[in-house]
Amino acid sequence: MKKIILIALMCVFVFGVVGAEGLAIICIDKTPPLAPSNLSVSGEVGSILLEWVAASDEPDCSGIDYYNVSRNGDWIGTVGGDVLRFVDNESLRRGEYVYTVFAVDLVGHNSGPAVMNKVILSGSGGSVYVSSGSGSSSSRCYEDWICGDWDECVDGQEERKCLDMQMCGTINDRPEENRECEEDGFGEELVRLGGNDAEEVGFFSRVTGGVVGVVGSTGGIVVSVFVLIIVVGFVTLRVGKKVR
Repeated sequence: MKKIILIALMCVFVFGVVGAEGLAIICIDKTPPLAPSNLSVSGEVGSILLEWVAASDEPDCSGIDYYNVSRNGDWIGTVGGDVLRFVDNESLRRGEYVYTVFAVDLVGHNSGPAVMNKVILSGSGGSVYVSSGSGSSSSRCYEDWICGDWDECVDGQEERKCLDMQMCGTINDRPEENRECEEDGFGEELVRLGGNDAEEVGFFSRVTGGVVGVVGSTGGIVVSVFVLIIVVGFVTLRVGKKVR
């Protein structure tokens, strides 16, 4: 009876506290936000204005936390989820630039796709401005990653550099740039490089104990076989003498 009374009191306490503020709502958001749309670019160097239409996010209990802005794939600023414009104050030279904007929802680090606008900065008389008409077209930015070769394995880690050719500013599809590795010893290196011949390398090295360095090519295998014949012949002669 005491246990039942205790449980009842706990329930009254919990519902009394929660009831004062209303029931708590748990929001589970596993979906990244959609990209903003209609990214426009206007103005002149030192005051380039970017404007866009708000991104949407599901479920309704979540929402946009902030927007990240990048130029040529490099982050240049962040604005709040209720802000739909950004001013690039950088002193840029004439040329082509790729601006992108993507949204991050309230879950955090849940970035979706970006909206992209390629613009050309041109002008005369020392002034540089966004070319007429270049800031009126935007599209979804699809990542296109290209990676270099893996660096040498150092302390169990190897690295490589990957570049997004579309300069979206997002890393949703970025390939692995760091991974664990094993530093090969001398024999292991031969086994890794030698293919089928490497098995023969292991056999001859166990028998002769000193020909691993020359094995790895057809000529090396021939030399190893020759050395093996000499060793076997020498052992045979010694055994024959003992028998006599």
